[in-house]
Amino acid sequence: MTLIPPLPDPALNQPPAERRIMAAGFIREARQELNSGNRLAAGEKAWAAAVQYLKIIAEARGWRHISDRQLESVGKHLAAEYPEYVRRFATALADAYHKGHENFYENRRNFREVREAVEGVEDALPALEALTTEEPRPFRINSIVELRRLKAVTGNNRLEVGDTSEVGFSLRHTPDPPKVVRDALTPYAPTVAAESAAVQPLPLDAGTNHPPQLQPLVRNLMKTLLEDYPGLLSEDDRRNLLDRDYCQGRLGLQLGGFALLRRREDGRIISGHRRYWQKVYAGRYFVTKEWWRKYHRHNAERLFHWIADLIDRNAGQPGLTVLERHQSAFQKYLGQPE
Repeated sequence: MTLIPPLPDPALNQPPAERRIMAAGFIREARQELNSGNRLAAGEKAWAAAVQYLKIIAEARGWRHISDRQLESVGKHLAAEYPEYVRRFATALADAYHKGHENFYENRRNFREVREAVEGVEDALPALEALTTEEPRPFRINSIVELRRLKAVTGNNRLEVGDTSEVGFSLRHTPDPPKVVRDALTPYAPTVAAESAAVQPLPLDAGTNHPPQLQPLVRNLMKTLLEDYPGLLSEDDRRNLLDRDYCQGRLGLQLGGFALLRRREDGRIISGHRRYWQKVYAGRYFVTKEWWRKYHRHNAERLFHWIADLIDRNAGQPGLTVLERHQSAFQKYLGQPE
Protein backbone atom coordinates (compact mmCIF):
# COMPACT_ATOMS: atom_id res chain seq x y z
CA MET A 1 0.00 0.00 0.00
CA THR A 2 1.31 3.47 -0.89
CA LEU A 3 2.12 5.55 2.17
CA ILE A 4 0.58 9.02 2.27
CA PRO A 5 2.76 11.66 3.97
CA PRO A 6 1.07 13.31 6.95
CA LEU A 7 -0.67 16.62 6.26
CA PRO A 8 1.34 19.64 7.50
CA ASP A 9 -0.07 21.72 10.32
CA PRO A 10 -2.44 24.51 9.31
CA ALA A 11 -0.77 27.79 8.36
CA LEU A 12 -1.90 31.03 6.76
CA ASN A 13 0.82 30.63 4.09
CA GLN A 14 2.30 27.18 3.74
CA PRO A 15 6.08 27.28 3.07
CA PRO A 16 7.43 25.59 -0.09
CA ALA A 17 8.64 22.49 1.76
CA GLU A 18 5.18 21.88 3.19
CA ARG A 19 3.53 22.45 -0.17
CA ARG A 20 5.81 19.81 -1.69
CA ILE A 21 4.68 17.38 1.02
CA MET A 22 1.06 18.22 0.25
CA ALA A 23 1.62 17.71 -3.49
CA ALA A 24 3.20 14.30 -2.89
CA GLY A 25 0.27 13.30 -0.70
CA PHE A 26 -2.36 14.53 -3.13
CA ILE A 27 -0.93 12.73 -6.16
CA ARG A 28 -0.64 9.46 -4.22
CA GLU A 29 -4.21 9.85 -3.02
CA ALA A 30 -5.25 10.55 -6.62
CA ARG A 31 -3.72 7.26 -7.72
CA GLN A 32 -5.41 5.38 -4.87
CA GLU A 33 -8.79 6.94 -5.64
CA LEU A 34 -8.34 6.05 -9.29
CA ASN A 35 -7.49 2.46 -8.47
CA SER A 36 -10.59 2.22 -6.28
CA GLY A 37 -12.78 3.59 -9.09
CA ASN A 38 -13.53 6.96 -7.49
CA ARG A 39 -12.86 9.11 -10.53
CA LEU A 40 -14.33 12.33 -9.10
CA ALA A 41 -12.01 12.37 -6.10
CA ALA A 42 -9.07 11.15 -8.20
CA GLY A 43 -9.30 14.06 -10.61
CA GLU A 44 -9.67 16.65 -7.86
CA LYS A 45 -6.64 15.28 -5.99
CA ALA A 46 -4.53 15.42 -9.18
CA TRP A 47 -5.45 19.08 -9.68
CA ALA A 48 -4.65 19.80 -6.03
CA ALA A 49 -1.18 18.27 -6.47
CA ALA A 50 -0.39 20.47 -9.46
CA VAL A 51 -1.75 23.56 -7.71
CA GLN A 52 0.80 23.28 -4.90
CA TYR A 53 3.66 23.90 -7.33
CA LEU A 54 1.85 26.79 -8.99
CA LYS A 55 1.45 28.31 -5.55
CA ILE A 56 5.14 27.84 -4.71
CA ILE A 57 6.13 29.75 -7.85
CA ALA A 58 3.45 32.40 -7.43
CA GLU A 59 4.44 33.06 -3.83
CA ALA A 60 8.09 33.39 -4.82
CA ARG A 61 7.06 36.15 -7.24
CA GLY A 62 4.58 37.85 -4.97
CA TRP A 63 1.67 36.93 -7.24
CA ARG A 64 -1.95 36.26 -6.37
CA HIS A 65 -2.88 32.57 -6.40
CA ILE A 66 -6.21 32.11 -4.60
CA SER A 67 -8.83 31.85 -7.33
CA ASP A 68 -8.98 29.32 -10.14
CA ARG A 69 -8.52 32.16 -12.62
CA GLN A 70 -5.34 33.30 -10.90
CA LEU A 71 -3.92 29.78 -10.76
CA GLU A 72 -4.75 29.19 -14.42
CA SER A 73 -3.06 32.50 -15.26
CA VAL A 74 0.08 31.48 -13.37
CA GLY A 75 0.31 28.22 -15.31
CA LYS A 76 -0.25 29.81 -18.71
CA HIS A 77 2.24 32.59 -18.04
CA LEU A 78 4.89 30.03 -17.05
CA ALA A 79 4.25 28.22 -20.33
CA ALA A 80 4.91 31.47 -22.21
CA GLU A 81 7.97 32.43 -20.17
CA TYR A 82 9.61 28.98 -20.27
CA PRO A 83 8.65 27.50 -23.66
CA GLU A 84 11.11 24.60 -23.31
CA TYR A 85 8.94 23.25 -20.46
CA VAL A 86 5.62 23.60 -22.27
CA ARG A 87 5.24 20.05 -23.52
CA ARG A 88 6.09 18.72 -20.06
CA PHE A 89 3.33 20.45 -18.13
CA ALA A 90 0.96 22.72 -20.13
CA THR A 91 -1.42 20.02 -21.36
CA ALA A 92 -1.27 18.25 -18.01
CA LEU A 93 -2.41 21.40 -16.19
CA ALA A 94 -5.27 21.94 -18.64
CA ASP A 95 -6.40 18.32 -18.27
CA ALA A 96 -6.10 18.43 -14.49
CA TYR A 97 -8.32 21.50 -14.36
CA HIS A 98 -10.99 20.44 -16.86
CA LYS A 99 -10.97 16.66 -16.39
CA GLY A 100 -10.19 16.79 -12.69
CA HIS A 101 -11.20 19.91 -10.78
CA GLU A 102 -14.08 21.02 -12.98
CA ASN A 103 -15.33 17.45 -13.35
CA PHE A 104 -15.45 17.02 -9.55
CA TYR A 105 -18.48 19.32 -9.56
CA GLU A 106 -20.00 18.39 -12.92
CA ASN A 107 -19.35 14.64 -13.38
CA ARG A 108 -18.93 14.94 -17.14
CA ARG A 109 -15.74 12.94 -17.68
CA ASN A 110 -15.40 9.18 -17.99
CA PHE A 111 -12.84 7.01 -16.27
CA ARG A 112 -10.37 7.08 -19.16
CA GLU A 113 -10.32 10.87 -19.27
CA VAL A 114 -9.76 11.16 -15.54
CA ARG A 115 -6.99 8.57 -15.69
CA GLU A 116 -5.30 10.65 -18.39
CA ALA A 117 -5.50 13.69 -16.10
CA VAL A 118 -3.97 11.83 -13.17
CA GLU A 119 -1.19 10.31 -15.26
CA GLY A 120 -0.52 13.67 -16.86
CA VAL A 121 0.05 15.32 -13.50
CA GLU A 122 2.25 12.43 -12.38
CA ASP A 123 4.44 13.01 -15.43
CA ALA A 124 4.37 16.82 -15.08
CA LEU A 125 5.36 17.13 -11.41
CA PRO A 126 9.15 16.85 -12.09
CA ALA A 127 8.91 19.70 -14.60
CA LEU A 128 6.90 21.83 -12.16
CA GLU A 129 9.47 21.08 -9.47
CA ALA A 130 12.25 22.20 -11.84
CA LEU A 131 10.40 25.46 -12.50
CA THR A 132 10.47 26.32 -8.80
CA THR A 133 14.25 26.75 -9.10
CA GLU A 134 14.24 28.73 -12.36
CA GLU A 135 14.96 32.45 -12.20
CA PRO A 136 12.34 34.73 -13.77
CA ARG A 137 13.15 35.67 -17.35
CA PRO A 138 12.69 38.90 -19.31
CA PHE A 139 9.17 39.05 -20.65
CA ARG A 140 7.27 41.37 -22.99
CA ILE A 141 3.48 41.56 -23.05
CA ASN A 142 2.59 40.88 -26.67
CA SER A 143 -1.15 40.27 -26.56
CA ILE A 144 -4.35 41.14 -24.73
CA VAL A 145 -4.47 37.61 -23.30
CA GLU A 146 -0.97 37.92 -21.81
CA LEU A 147 -1.97 41.31 -20.42
CA ARG A 148 -5.07 39.91 -18.72
CA ARG A 149 -3.09 37.07 -17.20
CA LEU A 150 -0.48 39.37 -15.72
CA LYS A 151 -3.07 41.79 -14.40
CA ALA A 152 -4.80 38.87 -12.70
CA VAL A 153 -1.69 37.65 -10.90
CA THR A 154 0.10 40.94 -10.19
CA GLY A 155 -2.95 43.06 -9.42
CA ASN A 156 -1.35 45.83 -11.48
CA ASN A 157 -4.11 47.26 -13.67
CA ARG A 158 -1.78 49.88 -15.14
CA LEU A 159 0.05 47.32 -17.25
CA GLU A 160 -0.31 47.65 -21.02
CA VAL A 161 0.50 45.62 -24.10
CA GLY A 162 4.12 46.36 -24.97
CA ASP A 163 5.30 46.59 -21.34
CA THR A 164 8.43 44.60 -20.51
CA SER A 165 10.04 43.32 -17.33
CA GLU A 166 13.53 41.92 -16.86
CA VAL A 167 12.21 39.62 -14.13
CA GLY A 168 9.03 38.25 -15.69
CA PHE A 169 6.88 40.80 -13.84
CA SER A 170 7.85 39.27 -10.52
CA LEU A 171 7.10 41.58 -7.60
CA ARG A 172 9.82 40.11 -5.38
CA HIS A 173 12.90 39.73 -7.55
CA THR A 174 13.83 43.41 -7.42
CA PRO A 175 13.85 45.84 -4.45
CA ASP A 176 11.01 47.77 -6.13
CA PRO A 177 8.16 46.60 -8.36
CA PRO A 178 9.56 45.58 -11.76
CA LYS A 179 10.42 48.43 -14.05
CA VAL A 180 7.99 48.79 -16.91
CA VAL A 181 9.45 49.97 -20.18
CA ARG A 182 7.30 51.27 -23.02
CA ASP A 183 8.32 50.17 -26.48
CA ALA A 184 7.33 53.21 -28.49
CA LEU A 185 8.93 51.96 -31.69
CA THR A 186 6.81 48.86 -32.25
CA PRO A 187 3.05 49.53 -32.49
CA TYR A 188 0.79 46.89 -31.01
CA ALA A 189 -1.33 44.89 -33.40
CA PRO A 190 -3.97 42.62 -31.82
CA THR A 191 -3.50 38.94 -32.59
CA VAL A 192 -5.35 35.71 -31.96
CA ALA A 193 -4.71 34.66 -28.40
CA ALA A 194 -7.79 33.01 -26.97
CA GLU A 195 -10.45 30.59 -28.08
CA SER A 196 -13.07 33.28 -27.54
CA ALA A 197 -11.30 35.71 -29.86
CA ALA A 198 -11.93 35.92 -33.58
CA VAL A 199 -9.03 35.59 -35.99
CA GLN A 200 -8.41 39.07 -37.32
CA PRO A 201 -5.68 40.00 -39.83
CA LEU A 202 -2.87 42.15 -38.51
CA PRO A 203 -2.75 45.59 -40.11
CA LEU A 204 -0.20 46.08 -42.86
CA ASP A 205 2.67 48.48 -42.40
CA ALA A 206 1.63 52.12 -42.31
CA GLY A 207 1.71 53.89 -45.64
CA THR A 208 0.80 50.94 -47.85
CA ASN A 209 -2.29 50.93 -50.02
CA HIS A 210 -2.35 47.22 -50.82
CA PRO A 211 -5.31 45.05 -49.77
CA PRO A 212 -4.72 42.54 -46.95
CA GLN A 213 -2.25 39.88 -48.03
CA LEU A 214 -0.94 36.57 -46.78
CA GLN A 215 1.66 37.90 -44.32
CA PRO A 216 -0.80 39.00 -41.60
CA LEU A 217 -2.40 35.55 -41.61
CA VAL A 218 1.02 33.93 -41.23
CA ARG A 219 1.96 36.19 -38.31
CA ASN A 220 -1.34 35.50 -36.55
CA LEU A 221 -0.89 31.76 -37.05
CA MET A 222 2.67 31.74 -35.70
CA LYS A 223 1.61 33.79 -32.68
CA THR A 224 -0.96 31.15 -31.80
CA LEU A 225 1.31 28.14 -32.42
CA LEU A 226 4.50 29.49 -30.83
CA GLU A 227 3.15 31.58 -27.95
CA ASP A 228 -0.50 31.09 -27.11
CA TYR A 229 -0.87 27.33 -27.66
CA PRO A 230 2.65 25.93 -28.22
CA GLY A 231 1.48 22.45 -27.27
CA LEU A 232 -0.15 22.20 -30.70
CA LEU A 233 3.31 21.86 -32.28
CA SER A 234 5.43 18.75 -31.77
CA GLU A 235 9.22 18.87 -31.64
CA ASP A 236 9.24 17.42 -35.16
CA ASP A 237 6.97 20.27 -36.30
CA ARG A 238 9.40 22.83 -34.93
CA ARG A 239 12.37 21.15 -36.56
CA ASN A 240 10.50 21.06 -39.86
CA LEU A 241 9.66 24.75 -39.73
CA LEU A 242 13.37 25.48 -39.20
CA ASP A 243 14.28 23.38 -42.25
CA ARG A 244 14.32 25.25 -45.56
CA ASP A 245 13.89 22.11 -47.70
CA TYR A 246 10.77 21.13 -45.79
CA CYS A 247 9.37 24.66 -45.97
CA GLN A 248 10.03 24.89 -49.69
CA GLY A 249 8.50 21.51 -50.43
CA ARG A 250 5.57 21.48 -48.00
CA LEU A 251 4.73 25.17 -47.63
CA GLY A 252 5.87 26.43 -51.01
CA LEU A 253 8.38 29.02 -49.79
CA GLN A 254 10.33 30.08 -52.87
CA LEU A 255 12.75 32.97 -52.40
CA GLY A 256 16.15 31.59 -51.48
CA GLY A 257 14.58 28.53 -49.92
CA PHE A 258 14.24 30.29 -46.55
CA ALA A 259 12.75 28.34 -43.67
CA LEU A 260 9.58 29.70 -42.12
CA LEU A 261 11.30 29.95 -38.73
CA ARG A 262 14.84 30.99 -37.78
CA ARG A 263 16.40 30.76 -34.34
CA ARG A 264 16.92 34.07 -32.61
CA GLU A 265 20.64 33.47 -32.15
CA ASP A 266 21.03 33.05 -35.93
CA GLY A 267 19.73 36.56 -36.56
CA ARG A 268 17.36 38.07 -39.12
CA ILE A 269 19.89 39.01 -41.79
CA ILE A 270 20.88 36.69 -44.64
CA SER A 271 23.37 37.89 -47.28
CA GLY A 272 22.99 41.45 -46.07
CA HIS A 273 19.17 41.50 -46.20
CA ARG A 274 16.60 41.29 -43.39
CA ARG A 275 14.63 38.23 -44.40
CA TYR A 276 12.69 37.82 -41.13
CA TRP A 277 10.31 40.06 -39.19
CA GLN A 278 11.66 41.89 -36.16
CA LYS A 279 9.31 40.33 -33.62
CA VAL A 280 10.80 37.44 -31.64
CA TYR A 281 8.17 34.75 -31.10
CA ALA A 282 8.22 32.91 -27.77
CA GLY A 283 11.59 34.53 -27.13
CA ARG A 284 13.20 32.06 -29.54
CA TYR A 285 12.17 32.43 -33.18
CA PHE A 286 11.97 34.87 -36.07
CA VAL A 287 9.34 34.31 -38.78
CA THR A 288 10.20 34.89 -42.42
CA LYS A 289 8.65 37.85 -44.21
CA GLU A 290 9.63 36.58 -47.66
CA TRP A 291 6.27 35.67 -49.18
CA TRP A 292 6.24 36.58 -52.87
CA ARG A 293 2.91 38.00 -53.94
CA LYS A 294 2.68 35.84 -57.05
CA TYR A 295 2.94 32.73 -54.85
CA HIS A 296 0.48 33.89 -52.16
CA ARG A 297 -2.40 31.67 -53.23
CA HIS A 298 -0.07 28.70 -53.63
CA ASN A 299 1.38 29.32 -50.14
CA ALA A 300 -2.09 29.79 -48.65
CA GLU A 301 -3.28 26.46 -50.08
CA ARG A 302 -0.23 24.69 -48.65
CA LEU A 303 -0.71 26.31 -45.26
CA PHE A 304 -4.43 25.49 -45.28
CA HIS A 305 -3.67 21.76 -45.69
CA TRP A 306 -0.80 21.93 -43.19
CA ILE A 307 -3.18 23.39 -40.59
CA ALA A 308 -5.68 20.63 -41.40
CA ASP A 309 -3.02 18.04 -40.48
CA LEU A 310 -2.35 19.86 -37.20
CA ILE A 311 -6.06 19.83 -36.38
CA ASP A 312 -6.28 16.08 -37.03
CA ARG A 313 -3.29 15.40 -34.76
CA ASN A 314 -4.47 17.63 -31.92
CA ALA A 315 -8.05 16.51 -31.40
CA GLY A 316 -9.26 17.55 -27.96
CA GLN A 317 -6.22 19.75 -27.20
CA PRO A 318 -6.46 23.31 -25.84
CA GLY A 319 -6.40 25.87 -28.62
CA LEU A 320 -7.97 23.63 -31.25
CA THR A 321 -10.86 26.03 -31.78
CA VAL A 322 -8.42 28.86 -32.47
CA LEU A 323 -6.55 26.68 -34.95
CA GLU A 324 -9.79 25.91 -36.75
CA ARG A 325 -10.48 29.65 -37.01
CA HIS A 326 -7.06 30.16 -38.54
CA GLN A 327 -7.92 27.52 -41.11
CA SER A 328 -11.17 29.35 -41.85
CA ALA A 329 -9.22 32.59 -42.29
CA PHE A 330 -6.99 30.94 -44.91
CA GLN A 331 -10.04 29.44 -46.59
CA LYS A 332 -11.66 32.89 -46.74
CA TYR A 333 -8.44 34.31 -48.17
CA LEU A 334 -8.44 31.67 -50.90
CA GLY A 335 -11.99 32.65 -51.77
CA GLN A 336 -10.88 36.11 -52.78
CA PRO A 337 -10.51 36.86 -56.50
CA GLU A 338 -7.01 36.49 -57.92
